[in-house]
Parts: sequence; structure tokens; C-alpha cells
Amino acid sequence: ASSYPETNADWSVLIAPLRQIVIDPFGRNASMPRSLLLLNGAIAFVLLIACANIANLSLARNLHRRRELAVRAALGAGRWRLVRQLLTESLTLSAIGAALGVVVAHWAISFVLSHGPALPRNGEISVDIRVVSFAAVLVALTTVAIGILPALRGACTRAVDLKEGAQGALGRRGGRRLRSGLVAAQVAVALLLLIGAGLLVESPRQMQRVDPGFNLDRLLVLRTQAPSPPYSSDEQLTELHRRLAGVIGAATVNHVPGGGMVISPLASARLDTALSVTLRMASPDYIETMDIPILEGRGLTEEDVSPWNGALLVNKRLADLLGRPLGERVAVYRQRPGPDFGEVLDGIVVGVVGDVLGSLAQSVAPYTVYAPDAQNPWQSATLVARTDAAVENPASLVRAAVQDVDPNLPVAGLWTMRSQLHRSLAQQRFAVQLMGAFAGAALFLAALGIYGVLAYLVRQRAREISLRIALGARQTDVVRLVMQGAMIILGVGALSGLVAAVALTRVMSSLLFGVSATDPTTFFAVTCVLILAGIVASYLPAKRAATLDPMQVLREE
Repeated sequence: ASSYPETNADWSVLIAPLRQIVIDPFGRNASMPRSLLLLNGAIAFVLLIACANIANLSLARNLHRRRELAVRAALGAGRWRLVRQLLTESLTLSAIGAALGVVVAHWAISFVLSHGPALPRNGEISVDIRVVSFAAVLVALTTVAIGILPALRGACTRAVDLKEGAQGALGRRGGRRLRSGLVAAQVAVALLLLIGAGLLVESPRQMQRVDPGFNLDRLLVLRTQAPSPPYSSDEQLTELHRRLAGVIGAATVNHVPGGGMVISPLASARLDTALSVTLRMASPDYIETMDIPILEGRGLTEEDVSPWNGALLVNKRLADLLGRPLGERVAVYRQRPGPDFGEVLDGIVVGVVGDVLGSLAQSVAPYTVYAPDAQNPWQSATLVARTDAAVENPASLVRAAVQDVDPNLPVAGLWTMRSQLHRSLAQQRFAVQLMGAFAGAALFLAALGIYGVLAYLVRQRAREISLRIALGARQTDVVRLVMQGAMIILGVGALSGLVAAVALTRVMSSLLFGVSATDPTTFFAVTCVLILAGIVASYLPAKRAATLDPMQVLREE
């Protein structure tokens, strides 16, 4: 603009990192959008829960093998020899699990890419050598990290362990507390993920209840691409769209809500600098067809089209910024294909209309200018048609009307405006689905951890429980005894998870819509789900403990 003031003085340049435009079009984070950071965090939490589960199982397995390890030590095996043996066994199992994981990942990625929304550079998403190498390194590191403590504890054998065996070792409070602490940590992390997923699930539901600024009932969207020739000029294309609109009782526009936007700079004497606005070039009956309210002035008419008399409409948000702009002159840049890129539309504001959201994911409507469709330079347009309630199959009616006007006119797509807006939430729903999958995996692993610890606890306390039954304890008393331990673990884990969720879910505030980061309903409902899953997981070993045969257990001892 400074080098060429005669032609470029009113130009406005919008600059943004390419990563932000491709990955995070809402511009929340130029380096890494918070939705990806949130999903990465969910993956890390699920990995931590799985590691805690494996560490718990390794501790229980090594304690159960206490007598075997004591025999090996008595025969001359050193401590580090035993550690290497236990780590080798863990690495072997991890390698088998990792191989199965790679196969499942290959299938899962294919499923996601075929059923999920379009992702940036999705053609490069695959299980290649880089992914497999990363998984192999991660498996090796986590296996050593979570296996070293159980291996060290398992290698600390004493001669008395030959006599005590598993029962004496398992009776120590230190090992029991460690395993219970690991399960409580799993419950806390699972609750954190479930709360995050619950908050994200509520956001799209709130978005679908938002008033978009127009009437969605019986409104269809039809995308056309005019062939060339014979429709090779702006005048011919505009006339064709007008003929179609007249036949099917609809209107034309360069882009509809939820279907992208044309961003143009606007200059006005009331503004110090150019303002970025959404430019919609529509037929005169577009405002009426969409049922957008006219708040001040008038709408566009046929007299405004050919020739164009400079009539423009602005939405309420832009009018509030300009300050009652009726009769004011504004200049908006019109984009067009070709080497000249476009021209400036110098017009007069003749009316103010209601705000229309660009998508359901937006909390406020963009600044919008409406110009007659005769100023649309593109060889494509979108038709919007509102059908009568008595029409049973409106899509077929609209498609037949288009073919009656011109059988050679390609129809790129036909759908309802409601589905058009809902498609704009595809990325949000996809993130919610992934987060829900991770939260479900975390819940399953946490329940599995509770079940494993209690099952081992029942096995450890089999002699005590059998004596209680022999002395007259009822089945309900035994179930209550085992469930009390489970409720303590669940309570500690749930309380810790709630405290962590209150602190960490605030990071999600920018990703939420219409729901608070500390929504009490979500917190309560998710906590109840987790506790219910924990009760189910703990009831099975408790029921098994209540059905022990005292004579058989004591005879084995």
C-alpha cells in the first residue's frame, strides 16, 4: 500500500501461520491447537493407566512366585540375575502386545479415515516405519520403567521365603498398600478423562441448540456448477440462477452458512482501518427465503440488480460497529478469478438484517455484507430452496425442477440446511469421539485394575475368609468385608480425580461451548458411572470369596 498508494491504498492483508490455517482455523493456538494437545494428554493418561495396571499385575505375579525366586537364589542366582530374568519376561510379553497393537492400529486408522471427517494431510496418516519405531521405543522404555520396581521387589528374596511362600509375602502391608495405591491412581486418572469427555460431549449438543439466525425448517441447499460454454459470462450465469430460483421458489448465494466464507476487507469513513468481513453475494429474494429478519431499512430488490445501483446490506453486528450506517457509503473488495483478482464494490448501505452464524461452532456472527448476486464473479453458486410442508419428498422435487430448467446443468449436491450446519461440527464431533474412546478405555482399565487387585486380595485372604465362614460368617458378611476395601480404593481415587479435574479442566475452557469447565451435572454423572463400574468390578471377587469352601481351602493350606 505504501509503494503503490494509487491502487493499493485501501487493501487489507490478513497474515496467519499456515499451520494455524490448516490445523486450527479458529486460531486458538498457532503452534498446536488445544484439541490436539487435549487428545495427546488423553493418550498419555491411558498409557499411564495401562502401565499402572501392568505394574500391579507384575507385583502380584512376582510375589506369588516368591518361593520359586527364593529357590533360584538359594541355588546361586544373584539379585541382578533375577532382575534380568523378570525384565526379560516382561519385555517378551510387551513385544507380543505391541505387535498386536500395531495390527489393531492399522485397522483402526483405516476405519477412522474412511468413516471420520476430512483431516489435514490424511493421505500421509498410516502405520509406517516411523510409527512402528516410535511404538517399539515407547514399549521398551515403559516396560523397563514399570517393570524395574516389581523386578527389584521380586528379586529381594530371603531363605525364609522358602517356608512362607506366597502367603507370607502377600500378607505384608507394604505390597498391599502399593497395589491399592496404584489402583486408586488409575481410578483418579480414569475419572479425569471421563469428566473431560463428558464436558466435550455436552458442547456439540449445546451447539445444535443455538439459533443460527434464520429458519431451518424445510430449507434445502443445492450446489451447482454451471457448464462453460454456454454460461461463460457473469450476466449469463446470473440469468441462469435467476431462472432456477424463479422455477423452484428459491434464492442463490455464493456460499451458505456452514459452507465456508469469502473474507473481504471493508473500508468506511467511520473506521480508522479496513475491517475483515464476510461477503455474501445473493439474489434479491435470499433474505426472504432464509427468513432472516430485516431490522432497519429495506432488503434487496430486482431494481438493485441490473444495473447495480450500489445497494448493500449489512448485518446487525456490523451496523452496531459502524453506528446506524443507513445511507452511508462503504467499499468492499470483491474477489474473482483471473489475473486482476477482483475489484472494489463501492456501495451504499440500504438495510440492516439480523446476524447469521457462519457455523454452529461460532459464538458470535461474523461481520457480514450482502451484495446482489449479479456481482458474483464465480462460475458456481448455491441454491437455497424452502419447500411447502405438504411436499413429501422435497429433495426430488428440487432436483426435478433443476433438470426441467436445464438438463445439462451439473448438480454437485443436494442436502438440507440443517445437515449443512451439523456438518460444520464434524471436527468437534470427531474430537469428542476420540476423547470418548480414550475415556472408555481408561474406565475399562481402571475397572480391570480394581477387579485384579480384589481377586488377588481374596486369594491372599482365602484362609482368613474360610475361617470366618467356618465360624459362622454369612455370605453377606463376607461380601461386605471385601467390598469395604474396594470402596476405600474407589473413594480415594474418585476424590483425587475430582480435585485434579477441577484444576485441569479449566484448560479446556476454550474448547467448550455452552457448558462450564466445572459443570456440576457432568461431574456428578461421571462420578456415579465410575463408582458403579467399580462396584460391578469389585462385586465379582467379593461374590467368589463368599462361596469359598472352608474345608477345601484349609486342607490345601
